[in-house]
Amino acid sequence: MKALKIIVFIVLGIVALLVIVGLILPKSFSVERSVEIDAPPAIVKPQVVKFENFAEWEPWGDADPDMQVTIEGEDGTVGAKYLWKGNDDVDSGIQEIVAMDENRVDVKLTFTEPWETEDKTYYLFDDTEEGTKVTWGMEGNMPFPMNLMTLVMDMEQMIGEQYSEGLNRLKERCEKMASEMIYGGYKIEEVDMPEMTYAIVRKKIPMSMMQSFYAESYGKLSQALEKHSVEAVGAPSGIYFAWDMKTQETDMAAAIPVPVNTEIDGVETVNVKGKALKLEYYGDYENLEDLHMAMDAYMKANNMAPSKMVMEEYVTDPTIVLDTAKWQTNIYYML
Repeated sequence: MKALKIIVFIVLGIVALLVIVGLILPKSFSVERSVEIDAPPAIVKPQVVKFENFAEWEPWGDADPDMQVTIEGEDGTVGAKYLWKGNDDVDSGIQEIVAMDENRVDVKLTFTEPWETEDKTYYLFDDTEEGTKVTWGMEGNMPFPMNLMTLVMDMEQMIGEQYSEGLNRLKERCEKMASEMIYGGYKIEEVDMPEMTYAIVRKKIPMSMMQSFYAESYGKLSQALEKHSVEAVGAPSGIYFAWDMKTQETDMAAAIPVPVNTEIDGVETVNVKGKALKLEYYGDYENLEDLHMAMDAYMKANNMAPSKMVMEEYVTDPTIVLDTAKWQTNIYYML
């Protein structure tokens, strides 16, 4: 009986000690890890902000190859969610983008298993001479008695190691993309364009009228070429001489390539020759804006002067090829 009392007192003493220690131990923690990436922000940020890309470099996937991932909302925007469900090594939870600006992204991190907790994570982006510095941070809460876990594990070190592993994977991925000139998911290459002559109909119009302008102008050009027995020597194109987002107007031309230095009565022509950036794309025309954004990002990242002439070459005839995934469009930015 005496021995039992002793055991009870010892147990109560241990419990009391743990309570006291738990009250003293910090109930929050913070972690930050950074990496320098030899790639411009235009490459790095989409790999972080878009959950579809995050899934390619995050450090936990190897622990559960069968982890189930679902992305909800418009990926890469405030409100987008990344839901995962995995084994005991990765647990289950939700990441939600709650705030975003040019240099920072804030994410609410909610673990739903093995118990529910809510923490904050964030990413910081800084331009450097070499490229981009990315900082990945976390601010977490560990109320009593969960904070007693810090007696046997260093949360800062454990999470920090995982973050460092992820950032190193991000670095490798982005630098590979930069070496291949992949911007916004599109490959850009520098080419030498041979001299070409285009028969054009040029006009300054509201951007909202572009589709009707193309339809009318290509009809006029086709009639003029047929009338003068001139054959097209390539795909119809669009040429942009100016693009004003404030006024929503563009100085543009519907263009059809003809033999070099051809002159056609009543039809304006323009010659094109020289170095250009080229982006080859397959898909419908709804994503063409993304192609131009990728080009702009590449030029800014490489300190190139804005192009004075931009071309869209519509290689595939959509009236013949109905599968939009096979529609080829080449984008050229003259240098």
